[in-house]
Amino acid sequence: MAVKRLPGDALPHIQTTTHNYAAMAAAPAAEDATTQAFLENQSGSITIGPIKIDYSWSLNPPEFDFTAYLLGVQIGSGTINAQNPSITVGGSVDGFKAEAKVTLGMNPLQIVIVLTICAPFVGCYSKTITIPL
Repeated sequence: MAVKRLPGDALPHIQTTTHNYAAMAAAPAAEDATTQAFLENQSGSITIGPIKIDYSWSLNPPEFDFTAYLLGVQIGSGTINAQNPSITVGGSVDGFKAEAKVTLGMNPLQIVIVLTICAPFVGCYSKTITIPL
């Protein structure tokens, strides 16, 4: 699916902040995106512009752990599974705002990530990513 331009401020519920360099320095290093030895457990990373999602998942039971970063600053994390199938995280760094809605689909088994970002001067954009499990 192509990146979709959104009109206006698509994330009005996230307050814009600027110059959060201390949080950037304190952000944990990204994990290696290599596949683990067992096919039922894998990890990876998705980067689109200033947004990065580090993730790991397990098939038994179906569970997906993720951490979202904006410009290298952690803006949220969570674990989704059959009991908690959707989480939305978001935040603002240096005038940029971002939100990631992460949902577990059970039939077929997949993760759907909807990323929305608003950047100074260029506006807001959205992209949907599907990860088959």
